[in-house]
Amino acid sequence: MGRVGAGDAFCAAFLNTYLSTKDPRKSARIGNLVGGFVVSESGAIPIYPEQFR
Repeated sequence: MGRVGAGDAFCAAFLNTYLSTKDPRKSARIGNLVGGFVVSESGAIPIYPEQFR
């Protein structure tokens, strides 16, 4: 089974972080963390750990 959603998760996390911090490097780092988490989980909607809320 293929994994999906990393791109959407990256974009959402990147934009959320960028709009609140205006820091593109931090935004990319957070986007990568969230995107990586999404592809490591099964199912269409993973349960996010507290650190991502």
